[in-house]
Amino acid sequence: MFSLKQGDELVFQIQNNNPKPEPQTIQQDLVMSQAASPQGGNKRLRKKPLSMGEDNKDEERSKKIMHREIERQRRQEMGQLHGSLRSLLPLEFIKGKRSISDHMQQAVNYINHLQRSIGELNIKRDKLNKIPNYTIAPCFDGVEIIIASGLIEEQFPLSKVMQVLIQEEQLNVISCASTRVNDRLLYTIRAEGIDPMSMDMSDLQQKLYDAVCC
Repeated sequence: MFSLKQGDELVFQIQNNNPKPEPQTIQQDLVMSQAASPQGGNKRLRKKPLSMGEDNKDEERSKKIMHREIERQRRQEMGQLHGSLRSLLPLEFIKGKRSISDHMQQAVNYINHLQRSIGELNIKRDKLNKIPNYTIAPCFDGVEIIIASGLIEEQFPLSKVMQVLIQEEQLNVISCASTRVNDRLLYTIRAEGIDPMSMDMSDLQQKLYDAVCC
């Protein structure tokens, strides 16, 4: 409705034909949301962070697991190495059920045994290298003697050989030549003055051996 007042002022009046207030749905929704949330209002649920003590426990647990794995691999490698070592030992060194420490000790004993054997073989080899080899064959009116001496460093007693041939066997030495073969000296001696068919070759060889080695 429109009405005029003094001063020619135009005044608008709006009548409200719906006097009943609208339901306060916003307030009710807010109350329900607050009741559903125990912490209330606008607070959000957040995951509780791990404390320093829990972090240290996880790190310690990981270290223990890694240590157990390393120890397991070490025991496995030790078992493989022990099996390889045991397979190299002779049966007399590993008879019966023995511990790993016993097998280790037997391996040491076996190595010492091998070293002693090698030392003895080296001594025998050196002795054999020093012993000359004789080959005696008939040749015309005499014999041909081929002597393979020992090592070149060793002085061969050629004078003793000549003494046996000339003084004891009454032979006339015609020639004597030496040739180097590897680490040895090869002597070739020719002697005449006796019927080779009547000469005892084995006896002459023994005399030469005794003259040089004794």
